[in-house]
Amino acid sequence: MAIAEPNPIPDSQAHDNVAATITHRDDAAHCSNGLSVRKFRDGMQEERAVFRRWIRGVVGFYGILLLASGVFISLNHARVGSIELTSLADRAASR
Repeated sequence: MAIAEPNPIPDSQAHDNVAATITHRDDAAHCSNGLSVRKFRDGMQEERAVFRRWIRGVVGFYGILLLASGVFISLNHARVGSIELTSLADRAASR
């Protein structure tokens, strides 16, 4: 895999003298338009596999988080409070 040559930012686009010397590969602010369908199809098989695993991981993480939250809420809602429990025990003892 060949590494591309640096792509200097033209002086007309640079906001200051420092930005004019920043190259494409070390510019942290440089951002593409994201992953489009065309870029996804044109990407290497290895990159697509990584992207799919990443998406599955994100969906799985938030799915488990949602499931755990639902279980926690249902257990909290269904739990009998200690005051209710003692009053139920008093009623059972009086019978």
